[in-house]
Amino acid sequence: TSPSHSVGVAGINRRVRALAEFYGGFPGPLENRITELPPTLIVHDESDAVIPVQEAHALEAAARLRTTSIVTKLYAGAGHGFDVAAEDPRAVSARSETVEFSFVTCEEPAGDQRVRRAR
Repeated sequence: TSPSHSVGVAGINRRVRALAEFYGGFPGPLENRITELPPTLIVHDESDAVIPVQEAHALEAAARLRTTSIVTKLYAGAGHGFDVAAEDPRAVSARSETVEFSFVTCEEPAGDQRVRRAR
C-alpha cells in the first residue's frame, strides 16, 4: 500500500482548502496527527493493480471522520495512472470532476468544511 502525501499535507496544513486524491490511501503513520481534512475528492480505478481500491475505501472511511464534504469517484477498467491519458473518456471525466470540485469547494467560506475528530 502507498500512503498519500497529499492527504498528509492537507491534514496538517490548514491553508489547504480542497483535497483531490488520485490512487492513494490514508497515511497510517499520521493517523493520530490528522484530525481534520478539507473537502475531499477521491479518484481511483476499481481494478487498480498498483494501489488496490480498498485503499480508496479506507481513505473514504477515514475522511468521513475528518471532513463534512467527501466525494468518491471510482472508474472501471481504467488502470493506475489513467488520468494522464489525454483522450480516454475516463481521464477526461476525472480531470473535469477535479476542476469542478476545486472551483465549487474554494468558493465556499473557509473554515466551514472541516470537522475535528475526537481524540
